[in-house]
Amino acid sequence: MRLRVIALVMVLSFIGILVFLKIRDRHHIGKLRQREYGYSTSRAYVIADYLEEKQIGKKALIITLSGYENDNKSKMLIDTLVRQLEPEIEVVTVPILLKDENRHHFDQMESSDFNKLINPRSDCDIIISTISLPGNFFAIKVLKQRADKIPFIIVFDGDLSGLRRSISAEKIKMVIVNRPDADISSKNIPDAPLEAFSERYLMITPDNLKEKENAYKKLFK
Repeated sequence: MRLRVIALVMVLSFIGILVFLKIRDRHHIGKLRQREYGYSTSRAYVIADYLEEKQIGKKALIITLSGYENDNKSKMLIDTLVRQLEPEIEVVTVPILLKDENRHHFDQMESSDFNKLINPRSDCDIIISTISLPGNFFAIKVLKQRADKIPFIIVFDGDLSGLRRSISAEKIKMVIVNRPDADISSKNIPDAPLEAFSERYLMITPDNLKEKENAYKKLFK
C-alpha cells in the first residue's frame, strides 16, 4: 500500500511539473508575441509622426491582404495605423483578394491588382502598402506619372534593389524594411515607439537613400 501511495505521489508530481512547464511556455510565447506586435505597430506611430511633421496628405489608402482581421499582428498594425492617422487624415482600408491562400502573396500579386484598388481612389493623396509591391510594380499606372503628380507612396517590406530607382526619382517616397543588424535577442521593447522602430526597422526616403545605401549595401543588391 505504501509503495502505491509513493508511486501515486510521484505520478502526480510529474503531472504537476508538466502542467507548470506548459503554462510557463505559453506565458513565454505570449510575451514574445506581444513584444513582436509592439515592434510591428511602432511603424504606424513613426509614419503618422512623419506625415504630421511634414504636413502631408488629407486622405490615405491603406492596402492590405484580405482576411487581415483574422491575423492578430496584421490587425493590430492596421488598427494602429488608422488610429494614429485619423482624424487629421481620412483613411480607407482596402484588401487585395488572393486567388490561392496557400501561396505567398508576393508570388501572386500583379500590378493590375493594385491598379484596381488605386485607380478608382484618385482622391487619396497617400498610399500605404503594408504588403510590399508586386514584382512588376513598374506597371502600376500611378507610378507612370511625373513625381510631383504621384501620391505620397509608402511601402512596407519592399525589395530595395528593385525599388531603388523609383525612390531616387521620388516616385516612391518611403520604404520601411527590417534592419539587417537588428538585435532580435532583446527581451524588452522600448516604451517609445520611435526607439522600438529604430531597433528593428529602417526608413528609406529619397533624402537618405544614398546614406542608407552606403551603410547597408547588401540591402540594395
